Amino acid sequence: MRRGRSSKVKPRYPEIDLIHRLMRKSFDGDFSKTNEWFFTKNPSLENISPNEMIMTGRHRELLNFILDLTHTIYLEEKNDATDSKL
Repeated sequence: MRRGRSSKVKPRYPEIDLIHRLMRKSFDGDFSKTNEWFFTKNPSLENISPNEMIMTGRHRELLNFILDLTHTIYLEEKNDATDSKL
């Protein structure tokens, strides 16, 4: 008989680290804002927290959401910078 963790629950430390680092950049390095985002239910994520998504194996979906979001922000900033030059 195995003891310890259930075979259904896998540690997600690499996923947590990657996603936390990506979002910390979005929050200008603010660790506490990043943690608040990480553990708060988000309507854009079907009203669950990013942490819950990772723990239930939906880390790829969360990563895609973050990449789409950061890409959109980048494009908006780029367009604003271009518009200001005109």
